[in-house]
Amino acid sequence: MSVIARIKPKGLFKKKMSIQEIIGYTNLSYGVCDENYRLIENEIAKHTLLYDNAKPARGIDISMDEFDEFCS
Repeated sequence: MSVIARIKPKGLFKKKMSIQEIIGYTNLSYGVCDENYRLIENEIAKHTLLYDNAKPARGIDISMDEFDEFCS
């Protein structure tokens, strides 16, 4: 199953969030996949994975689209 959620800042002073900020709000590990789909831990790229170490096969893909909004 797949779900897409968009994070859009609201209010008068819209502050863009970075991937590092979103990672900081969670207790999850992060990393990226290489061309062979092997996990490279503690790296951030265009598509960054958030996951629980107890269940590494389940996780959240965080990416930015062309409008600087986060999709997960």
